[in-house]
Amino acid sequence: HFEKGMIIFGLLVMGISTLFVTQAPILAFWALAGVLFLTRVGASIVEVMTESYFFKHVHHDDTGSIGFFRNTYPFAYILAPVIASIILKFAPLGALFGVLGVLCIGGIFMAFNIKKRA
Repeated sequence: HFEKGMIIFGLLVMGISTLFVTQAPILAFWALAGVLFLTRVGASIVEVMTESYFFKHVHHDDTGSIGFFRNTYPFAYILAPVIASIILKFAPLGALFGVLGVLCIGGIFMAFNIKKRA
């Protein structure tokens, strides 16, 4: 279905462009600006399609699921800097973007498991 394909496409765009950020020191300014723009385009696609998919499959009276879904983003804002700090303790800054890019591309395999609900 449409959301699944767009989530996979967004993760692919976000992951590949994030991997290119590791090359930031050798990229020209406009190339780096383009890469950073693509990371945001991919993230936007994933975010919009995730919201669309979720709200097509949840009922208005399922407040527990909606509340949990809404709390995942703030939790990510706490968890991501903790994980980044651990990575930066042992690796250079470029490795952080490499790990993030691989995680985004790895998310594609999770997106393949999205089932269409009747």
